[in-house]
Amino acid sequence: LLFHYDDRANFRPLTYGIASWLMVPVGGLPTWVYHLLAALIHCLNTYLAFLLARRLTGQKTTASLTAYFFGLHWVLFHATYGMVCLPDLSYVFFAMLSLLALCRSRESGTFPWLPLSLMAFLAALGCKETAVVIPLIGTAVAWHRIRLSSLSGPLLPTIRQAIYHTRFHWLMALIYLGYFAYLGGGSIFPQDPAHPYAVSFSWKGILAKFSYLQWWTNLPAFYDASRGPSPVMERLTEIFPFLPKQAKAAYLLKLEIVSRWAAVFVWIPVLAFLLYRT
Repeated sequence: LLFHYDDRANFRPLTYGIASWLMVPVGGLPTWVYHLLAALIHCLNTYLAFLLARRLTGQKTTASLTAYFFGLHWVLFHATYGMVCLPDLSYVFFAMLSLLALCRSRESGTFPWLPLSLMAFLAALGCKETAVVIPLIGTAVAWHRIRLSSLSGPLLPTIRQAIYHTRFHWLMALIYLGYFAYLGGGSIFPQDPAHPYAVSFSWKGILAKFSYLQWWTNLPAFYDASRGPSPVMERLTEIFPFLPKQAKAAYLLKLEIVSRWAAVFVWIPVLAFLLYRT
């Protein structure tokens, strides 16, 4: 796990470790267990988002709204449909822990919070490659904390101070990228143009990425009925083997809509309210 890519050019040793050595031995193979675990992890991540927002703003109302919209974001909400999105759920969990510990290191001193932040960052890197952006986010968080304590200070010195405070995170990210490139034979992207994760720096390749804008901006609420159920929801067909084949698409589409509305009006608002009351 530590010395090669998987077949999709991903390097996620901790994700595979969590799935193989923890979730399968504890939960077995029933599919409903993994949907439940995904929802519970997402609730935990929403709580961490609340704690981070409250620490950054000092306002419970703002933190509760942050938790509400974090919990309903399109990408994160889809992650609750099953363990197929375990890399996303796990790296977000460790990323939140890393940023919270980084905030505490600004308030309570370097030890033990900065080492804990670095350990959580390393765990996030082991879950998904996207975690490599944590030093940038951490620098913004550190700069925000510095500006709160010196509102009238000059801008550039506070930026340098924030970068200095996250210097070990940046160093760890550079080492990770170097090792990632080493595993890929000198590149962080697959070299085979036929590979699904191959990157071509062309106008056509760049324009293709605009299809993800609706995910980033949280625009889509549901899939178009004419398209049938979402690819992730199709995995739920194994839960309902008793349904006629013709009814599965319509049933799962309704289930997706109902689960989305249930999250909007029931469990995410209840969670946000409980966080506000804490």
